[in-house]
Amino acid sequence: LSENHPLQCRLFRDPPAAGDWNMAIDEATLDGAIHSPDSLPTLRWYQWSSPTLSLGYFQSARSVPDPLAHLPLVRRLTGGGAILHDCELTYSIVFPSGSWPKESFLDHVADVHDEIRLATRGLSFAGKESHEAAIEPFLCFERRSPLDLVTQGCKIVGSAQRKRSGALLQHGSILLGTSSLTPHLAATEGASEPMIELIIAEVTKGLMKRWNLDPVSIDRTTLEIEQATELAESKYRSATWNNRR
Repeated sequence: LSENHPLQCRLFRDPPAAGDWNMAIDEATLDGAIHSPDSLPTLRWYQWSSPTLSLGYFQSARSVPDPLAHLPLVRRLTGGGAILHDCELTYSIVFPSGSWPKESFLDHVADVHDEIRLATRGLSFAGKESHEAAIEPFLCFERRSPLDLVTQGCKIVGSAQRKRSGALLQHGSILLGTSSLTPHLAATEGASEPMIELIIAEVTKGLMKRWNLDPVSIDRTTLEIEQATELAESKYRSATWNNRR
């Protein structure tokens, strides 16, 4: 991208919503990036209206541990380990084909994690060192990969991607508190609402500068809302999708 001509980027800070709607909006945004000739990059921040378990695309629904089996369940479009969306913040980024700031898709993960690291420097974390297990852990935050953000022994950010027709969807979870459902994933004592909003503002500002993007307030299209509504109903609330493996 030209240093003198930043590309516009839509920004959204959505209210907490159910898992089916959160995943449907991400996929509808990705589809819009593929099929709409004037689509723009989109950065979205959101949370979940109740504790929810999101499965990675390749995970089996039968592998959900008993202590988490009562939770609402949704299968993501992306891979990786399951995430308990409780005491955390979720982000998603969609880039249409030809608008990627970096050539390598992995560089986008590294950039986001680096900006989150900078924005959370004032928080104190406490975690346990990860030990290699014979069986891959079920939860994303029990796993370790080279691009994960690990602070003071605690993994606080994990991200996953889906590429489709040249467009890229990347979304990830920022652990900002310790859920009573997973007390072994110790993190910060809990970020306040003002702190969460500050993290969002700082990460957004950093990414816009790093990627030479110009943030704009543009509403979602009617087509995106209609498609998300259809996806939430027909796909992400469906046992056929959520229990497909």
